[in-house]
Amino acid sequence: MIEHKVEPLFSKVFFSSLLNLNDNEMNVIRNEIDEEYEKVNNGINDTTEITKSKKLLEKNNLIFLKNEILKHFYYFNEQYLKVENDFKITTSWATKSLKGQRSHFHNHSNCWYSGVFYVNIEDDMGSITFDTFADERFSLKKSEYNVYNSKEYTYKPIEKQMILFPSEVYHCINDNNTDKVRNSIAFNIIPVGDIGNKDSDSFLEIK
Repeated sequence: MIEHKVEPLFSKVFFSSLLNLNDNEMNVIRNEIDEEYEKVNNGINDTTEITKSKKLLEKNNLIFLKNEILKHFYYFNEQYLKVENDFKITTSWATKSLKGQRSHFHNHSNCWYSGVFYVNIEDDMGSITFDTFADERFSLKKSEYNVYNSKEYTYKPIEKQMILFPSEVYHCINDNNTDKVRNSIAFNIIPVGDIGNKDSDSFLEIK
């Protein structure tokens, strides 16, 4: 056996957890996302719909959900990212996928981490796929895929689960192949306070 060490340098850090929400709280969430939606991707029929409101988690009835999300995010940061800033959620919205609907690959601008909380999700209702869109030198076949050789990863979430990922990572919602409605809540997070060194020409203060 060859003595060795393998390290995933410069990796993108993803996080997932189950939020501690009871049935009554989930029913409140489902009622609050029952509002006006609009098509994304220029209104093509088979694309996911999103709420016109991009401040969903600012609703009084959803403050408990916002606080629970931030609680998990701060745990993630304290345990792994070790960033000294505070953070805030800037935008948040609900998504709705009917049968046959999906989203295109996209990433999120003007934010640091993005997340999704799954309200209604079952098998075959639309997993989420991440892609690096890396410029690979060769297109090579692999005997198996793992975190070291994959450029794409499909994640199958469950109800009450939240995932967090760097906002620059491209992702898409896959087809809902059921007759049920797939619902989730997406959100963006930014650091607040001092960004960079105060004596630098790139210093920024976010309040």
